[in-house]
Amino acid sequence: MGKSMFLRYDAKKSHRIVVFLPAFKCEKGVSEAIQAKLHGQAQDENFLRSLVYSGAIDIYIDGINEVSAETRAKICEFVEKNFRGNVIITTQPLEWIAPSTAKTYKLQPLTRLQIEQFLSERAARLGNEAKIKGDDYKKACKNYLVKILDNQLPSDELDASLRILSNPMDLSLVSTMISQSEHPDLFNLQQQQYNLMSAEYQREWKHDFPLKKFSMRIYQLRCNDETALPSDEFNKEIMSMEDEKYKMVVRREWSDINSNKTAKRMEFPP
Repeated sequence: MGKSMFLRYDAKKSHRIVVFLPAFKCEKGVSEAIQAKLHGQAQDENFLRSLVYSGAIDIYIDGINEVSAETRAKICEFVEKNFRGNVIITTQPLEWIAPSTAKTYKLQPLTRLQIEQFLSERAARLGNEAKIKGDDYKKACKNYLVKILDNQLPSDELDASLRILSNPMDLSLVSTMISQSEHPDLFNLQQQQYNLMSAEYQREWKHDFPLKKFSMRIYQLRCNDETALPSDEFNKEIMSMEDEKYKMVVRREWSDINSNKTAKRMEFPP
């Protein structure tokens, strides 16, 4: 749990050149996926191979469990050929044969104390829209955890709750809901998040969120293996989903060397 967040955090604090690749981008090969991100001389296959082999760039490949066996094989082949390179691959529990040169590390789940500390520390990051702040927020978090992690609950339910709360992304959503005076339903978080967002959308724009139309458009994009959301077509909807309270979509920005401008696009979180 929290593998994508860990990679992005590590990439952000790194002083080295990092190429971050969702595993599905490696369908045609890792080198091809890297070349699609780079410009100029770095797009040259031989030059890129020398960069990777010498360890001049770090390559992060996220979510190998989300791709086909064929794509996994291509990723493994790339890692084994470039055994001197710096490559990190993340996966959820998966039956697969890792590259022979790989070392395995396991992200450990947060303890109850760490879960409480995480929620408590979020108090300093709550926005102006929060209905509960400061000590009242911290107290609400503590009361919520006492109830949801009651040792008298069935062990299966308790284990499932701890597993969900060990995911920093879900835990951040729990924090937001508590700050909005909501009681997070751990087994229905995404639906609860959508309900809150769509209710605010209706209040602001005076009509319902066009879920069916939006979903059909996203389905068409996924069929074409496109990840960028249609911001021009659904500007109001994506603005609502991007709101700090919901973070249902994320903004990607980068410098476009050709135009010398900042390019951006909206995507769903990984």
